[in-house]
Amino acid sequence: MRWTQNLMILAVVVSFHVHAQNAPTAPLDNSAANCRFPTRNPADPCLDRFMTPELDAVTHAMSTHWERVQASLGSAYAGTWLDYDSNDKAYQVVALTRPMPIDKDYATQARLKTVYVTYSDAELQAVSNDIAQRFMLPFTKREEIRITSVGPDVKNNCVRVDVLKKELENIGNQLTQAGYNMNLICLREGQLITVGVGNSVKVLQD
Repeated sequence: MRWTQNLMILAVVVSFHVHAQNAPTAPLDNSAANCRFPTRNPADPCLDRFMTPELDAVTHAMSTHWERVQASLGSAYAGTWLDYDSNDKAYQVVALTRPMPIDKDYATQARLKTVYVTYSDAELQAVSNDIAQRFMLPFTKREEIRITSVGPDVKNNCVRVDVLKKELENIGNQLTQAGYNMNLICLREGQLITVGVGNSVKVLQD
């Protein structure tokens, strides 16, 4: 259970970090206009706006019951994360590849919202592991390192592959030639994600 609690804490920190990248650089101010997302400053009074009873309820539900609920979703499960509504109230999002019954009591406690996606968590994990094994083996020379990290990106429903800037096109070509479905791979460089869709590419802000 400890790993689940640690995962929940990490999810909150990551969610704060993602929001912070879009936070305004104006002086710290706890007013509604300047407090949509907390900054990375631990002294930021905006953090208090997000430490709400809703956040406590959601993280408690996830740490005590989510493992059971997730197991009931089987192969339809495609990932989960914390998010905030327009009133800064936390809720849990679960991604599914098809409609599945979810415990109503849990859904209420976690303020659960469901989104439907194409690829399951199992598919993303399998592709992620395969790319890691084939492209991230130990290198003897630092300059040979091209892919810096790889793993499921559940919000974008893809496998996120972080690539050195100079190798972005090259790695994209190698993944295509290796037979990977580029519709489920997000190549990342800097603050941008390029998502292959058929023969085209669209860019998403990180």
